[in-house]
Amino acid sequence: NWAKGAIENLVAAGVIKGYDDGTFKPDKTITREEMVVMLSRIVNLNDLAKDTTKGNFNDLNGSYAAGDIKAVAQAGIVSGKGDGRFEPKSNATRAEALQIILNVLELNPQLKTLLDSLS
Repeated sequence: NWAKGAIENLVAAGVIKGYDDGTFKPDKTITREEMVVMLSRIVNLNDLAKDTTKGNFNDLNGSYAAGDIKAVAQAGIVSGKGDGRFEPKSNATRAEALQIILNVLELNPQLKTLLDSLS
């Protein structure tokens, strides 16, 4: 598979675990909750300032990632879809993934200065 090396590296780092049947399905579209779970395994959320008024989405019941979604939203890394929804089972778009990456990069003061200089 085209992603075999990256998958092995991410598994070794504890970022991804795959599905219950032991597969990874690299060609499958990623959901918003899956993206948040991987992010929460990379970023130390305990070190980030949190805005507890954020992350109170009304559609997280049944999401295995509800706690991670709330924590990442409180850190200002992700936002909802409006009307108090996060839509955890919806597919993540490339634009959403890029915005999340930029939000994470801005957590690092040196990278934030660099990103600000590019705009």
